[in-house]
Amino acid sequence: MWKIQFINKKIVSELQCNWKKLPNIPIEFFYYTLPNKKTLQFEGFELYLCFKEIYNLTISGKGQFIDTINILAKHNNEVCQVSYNPIHGKILQKKNEWGKEFTPLIWNSQTKKWEAGKARKTNRTLWKEGKKSQQANVKIIN
Repeated sequence: MWKIQFINKKIVSELQCNWKKLPNIPIEFFYYTLPNKKTLQFEGFELYLCFKEIYNLTISGKGQFIDTINILAKHNNEVCQVSYNPIHGKILQKKNEWGKEFTPLIWNSQTKKWEAGKARKTNRTLWKEGKKSQQANVKIIN
């Protein structure tokens, strides 16, 4: 689950607000807590995007499930991508270039391995402004 601290020190979590409805206040810290209780902390990026790939299994009657959670953070012309597949507990971290900022996480059934798919552009209207610093970073806390 994500949590955001804005530059005005207000904190908003995924439980309180939909990503699309976040206020237009620059993000100071972006946090994502993994199931092992470790938290990824992003800071110093100029733009952020978080979205989930959700599938509907209507034929089997199993309903919706989250396939992948994607966090993207832009600094200059580079985009840090962290994608997490909660079903298999797999994480992909990748550096992309702006304009081809998202690379899907794909299961290769022949090799039985996770692979990075073809890089592509995202919907720019969904990105949220961050508090850019000289050096952006992602670290694991607690």
